[in-house]
Amino acid sequence: MPLVERCCRLAIGAVLLLGSGTVGLAQAPRPRPSTSTSDLAAGGRIFAAQCALCHGTEGAGGSGPSLRRATLVHAPTDAALDRLLREGIPGTDMPFFELSLSDRMLKQVALYVRSLGRVPPMAVPGNASRGATIYASQGCETCHTVRGQGGVLGPDLSMVALSRGPASLRESLVEPGAQHPSEFRMVRISGAGAETVRGIVLNDDPFWIEVRDARGTVRTFAKSGDLHIERDPSGSLMPSYAALGEGALVDLIAYLSTLRATP
Repeated sequence: MPLVERCCRLAIGAVLLLGSGTVGLAQAPRPRPSTSTSDLAAGGRIFAAQCALCHGTEGAGGSGPSLRRATLVHAPTDAALDRLLREGIPGTDMPFFELSLSDRMLKQVALYVRSLGRVPPMAVPGNASRGATIYASQGCETCHTVRGQGGVLGPDLSMVALSRGPASLRESLVEPGAQHPSEFRMVRISGAGAETVRGIVLNDDPFWIEVRDARGTVRTFAKSGDLHIERDPSGSLMPSYAALGEGALVDLIAYLSTLRATP
């Protein structure tokens, strides 16, 4: 082979080799296999151990609300969900997990909770329209507010379905004292020449205590030496509705489960 032709072939080969290497250097490194599937499974296991007691199996709802919603009221963003898992929700039964779960475990739980928003919500049995009629016939609006209408003796129910699941609603109807918001603490006050009063604490300081009684009247008492205040953490001014019967209870729970927001 002539010397000139050999040199040309060597030069072309070198250019091709160099160009191939240049392209190889410019390519992004191959990404590692995704761990989302394994993290999602791990998050599901943690959820079952730590969260399902309140939020139900697979987040379908229990004493806490169902998590099968695309947007969570207290955690509309990933950052908010991370903060909620770490800090809990003060004044509610939602605890914090920052000390009991590692950062990776918290992220795995968040990943699983977000996946629940893609699962169709479980249907609540019963007839909500009949339940609304039962709610009215039982005079529930005397104590509770729904969309701005009703009394103030009991909790506002306008968005109760966002904080309570069907199981919790049933318990509150059948056994009202089993669980109620911390701001509805019950006391029984007697002595100091006053009639015995049972009511909800509105204000309590070293000198005075203010309560709302079953008639809705606000009463104020000076904390003298003769005044006796008996705390009643499991008490409630709400009566039990167990006597309504199963069918009526199911319909009433169906109605309460529709109360998610004010208009």
